[in-house]
Amino acid sequence: MNTILFMTNNKHKSYEIENFFNNTIKILQPSDFNIQEDIEENGKNFKENAFLKVNHISSKYKSDLLSNIPILADDSGLVVLKLCRIIKILKKLGLDGKSASQLFSEFLKDKNLFNDKTIKQISEFWEFYFTRLEIYPGVMSKRFANISPEKLRNTYLIKLLLYIGSNNFYKKVKRVILQKKIEISKLTQKNKIKLVFYNLFYIFYLTNLKVLLPTSWKACFQTVLCFKINEKYFYFNGKVSGYITKFPAGNNGFGYDPIFYYPGLHKTFAQLDIKEKNEISHRARALKKLSIFLSKKGMDLGKR
Repeated sequence: MNTILFMTNNKHKSYEIENFFNNTIKILQPSDFNIQEDIEENGKNFKENAFLKVNHISSKYKSDLLSNIPILADDSGLVVLKLCRIIKILKKLGLDGKSASQLFSEFLKDKNLFNDKTIKQISEFWEFYFTRLEIYPGVMSKRFANISPEKLRNTYLIKLLLYIGSNNFYKKVKRVILQKKIEISKLTQKNKIKLVFYNLFYIFYLTNLKVLLPTSWKACFQTVLCFKINEKYFYFNGKVSGYITKFPAGNNGFGYDPIFYYPGLHKTFAQLDIKEKNEISHRARALKKLSIFLSKKGMDLGKR
């Protein structure tokens, strides 16, 4: 049986991969080598984070055993298109961390679901997030809003999407950005041309924001696999499109699976059995590319 060291301690992911390859490979995890440390995922995108995991383990733990085992890592995330676009617009309009924090956390009123501690965590997340302009929203899926358990995080995402589709959200944004516009106007009043361009810029992005509010909750799962073998790195991408549903459904899977609706099968990912998920998921699509690559190298791992 072939063996691969998979850089995760998420048993759900390991199970999916073993099932994908019809259990013809043995998936080892860092814990099998008494490696318990968390690797900081501070890359700008999925590819960088996947590389960081593989590179860390292969650089720090150069044992004879590890050097002979292919190493695999993935970085995956949920990308909610509407939320990504709105965040980009707000950054373009100059929203700072404190304003973003208030905008995305203080609307929560339901103390039965979100207590003061959780709201504070959400607030801290957005303040931190808006100071890192290069970060792509989907890359922080696992750490989204600093909320655990997953069920509560999914609830917040649904409530957030409902909120940013409302006129109340638009009015609050307009009020915050107008104050920013006034501040910039005072600083640039001697430069009339610069002021005119900023006013046009302000109107353009605010108009785009209003157009975005009622749009659908389209989303996609994305993953990048980093595979190291014979001191060489190879990358394989996978993506699947769907929608965020307002009503979680299903008991299978993990993470955002209960709220990610796949129209091709009319089910959420959490309603799929392992066989169905391994036919269409983002990770399965990346694994199929890896499988083809390995077959060409004469390392058939058994996937149909």
